[in-house]
Amino acid sequence: MKKAITLILIFFVGLVYVLINKPSFETDILKSIIKEDEQTKVLIDLNKKVNSDISVIFESDDSVELKQEQEKFCKEIYDKKAGDIISTDESNYLSRLNKSPKIFLTYKTRELLKQGKYSDIQNNSLMLLYNPMGIPIVSIEKDPYLFVTDFIQTNFNNSFYMNDKFYSIIKVKTQDVGKIISIAKNYNTYLSGTPVHSYKTAKLSSIQINIFCILAILFVIFLCSYMFSSYKIFFAIMMSILFGFGCGYIGTSLIFNQIHILTMVFATTLIGIGIDYSLHYYSHKTHDKIFYKNLTSSMLTTIIAFALLLIPNINLLNQISVYTIFGLIGVYLFVTLVFPLFPFETGNIKEDCPQIEINKKAFYIITLGLIIIGFSQLKFDDSIKNLYTPNKSLAKAEKINQQLVNPENKDVCFIIVPNQKKEEIITDILNKNNVNYISGTKFVPTTERQKENINFVDKLYKNNLDKYATFLTKEQILNIKQEKSSLINDFDYSSFKLDNNKYFILAYDLDKSILQNINGIQIVNIQKDVSKNLYKCRKNIEPVIPILFLSFILFLSILYGKKSLKIIIPPILGVLISIAITQIFKIPVNVFTILTGFLIIGFTIDYSIFKSSGGKNSNIAVFSACASTVFSFFLLIFAGFKLISTLGLMLSVGIIASYISSCVLFDDIDKI
Repeated sequence: MKKAITLILIFFVGLVYVLINKPSFETDILKSIIKEDEQTKVLIDLNKKVNSDISVIFESDDSVELKQEQEKFCKEIYDKKAGDIISTDESNYLSRLNKSPKIFLTYKTRELLKQGKYSDIQNNSLMLLYNPMGIPIVSIEKDPYLFVTDFIQTNFNNSFYMNDKFYSIIKVKTQDVGKIISIAKNYNTYLSGTPVHSYKTAKLSSIQINIFCILAILFVIFLCSYMFSSYKIFFAIMMSILFGFGCGYIGTSLIFNQIHILTMVFATTLIGIGIDYSLHYYSHKTHDKIFYKNLTSSMLTTIIAFALLLIPNINLLNQISVYTIFGLIGVYLFVTLVFPLFPFETGNIKEDCPQIEINKKAFYIITLGLIIIGFSQLKFDDSIKNLYTPNKSLAKAEKINQQLVNPENKDVCFIIVPNQKKEEIITDILNKNNVNYISGTKFVPTTERQKENINFVDKLYKNNLDKYATFLTKEQILNIKQEKSSLINDFDYSSFKLDNNKYFILAYDLDKSILQNINGIQIVNIQKDVSKNLYKCRKNIEPVIPILFLSFILFLSILYGKKSLKIIIPPILGVLISIAITQIFKIPVNVFTILTGFLIIGFTIDYSIFKSSGGKNSNIAVFSACASTVFSFFLLIFAGFKLISTLGLMLSVGIIASYISSCVLFDDIDKI
């Protein structure tokens, strides 16, 4: 009695504390895969910077209509105070081009001016001037060599006409993604960007949490009716599960500042896992030392399995581990300390399991065949692409966005530089090697370079303008020579600036060797670096596998002696069959696959434990526990996040296979 009261008091104190100091919920997909530390901070900051805005892609058959739709959309955004438009107003940039045309020089033009090759400059300019398809961006009276036109065409030659359609892209910064999505429904648009993916993932996850919980609870009610012919026990079972949910939330809140929404999706499986202890408790009329030994062993092995999720530096897995461990301990303590105080009595306990005819020889042949077929196709792939698949509308939007901004689908990386002086050194190298890139200084050069460009152009005008600009009057030529160009000091480079005051350059298909002699820079490829991080996690875990496996054997040997090897065989078969099935379905092996294998062992080893020494009443309890656990994980197959759905598939298959294996090994019959 005292222990139960103490447990309840500690629970409510902890719950009140975390409700007062409750953590926020995280929806960023990248943060579910990467845990922020000194090494990964630049990845997360960079992803947040470049993907923090929503890309709104307008599509139309008519360019005029496209412009009108865009203007109406922007007006609605401002009227409803839904966010800030980042990239539609070009008037400020155009005014800068007209005000100071001398500062906008391409790398090629700068090099020719440096070397005094004015005849080459003249020939290039005449080709632009007499191009019937060319339209000067700045009038020839102000920019006779068409340096600005050459600058824009060279640096920003993006196609926005594709597949007989016109497209335009604007960026929107907002704190209310839902409002932007609602407004966009009135227009022919596609939405892309991390905020949209995070919003839709969070919304779908919230719906799934509710659906999964309702279905799992209904299944618990069915089990109570099936096993005990009574619904009274349902209330005791649900109290233990709710207590476990609370313990999981308390533990996760105390350890993490933010809880990822996908952790809560996975947490719904605690219903299926935690019910095992209640079913075993009420199916055994006598709770002797052997019963508590088996129940405790089951709980500890499951905790050991989930503790493995703490090894990789992966935020989502770490949170799932902590939540489930605290939740399972909570359910276990509630069952062992509080259940004895309840007046609930079971009805007539069902003792017979549903029997499925199965030949042992056929079972071994099928099992061996599946393992051979699956492992013959074994493939390892740690790519981040295997963890998240967007829905059809988001996938289409991302494809169109990629075709517009990166039509050749080139590899994208980011060069982190300490200052803009270093940035211009890097961009000169990129230009020299014909590497396509985007940077702040590509729009407007730094003040130092602006001065250099003006001096180059003034020298050109002094030595060559009279011979070249025969299409201008003497007065116009004189005005050009006398005109003083003002520097541009108000351009906002913040879009290319990180929180640590460093700048970044976005480069396509970069050969890193061209920058190997440049110090003080960092090259980041978000997709490849995340995948590399996952690969390192897998490689760090692989040497631990035999050690942990031996630990399981040692733990079981201490408790069960010679039976330990027989107890561990069904869970191992469950793991092997689960991996084989994923290979047949072309799901590659990665760090999550390996860790899921240990979860299967942790979940299913209690089937062998109770069947080997739990008595006749254990059969129906083990069957029901298996059914509830499989049902919970089967629901995860329908989760909107590929990582979670893959875990659900593997766990469902592995648990079923392990259960059947335990029946074959411990029930000396030809059918189960």
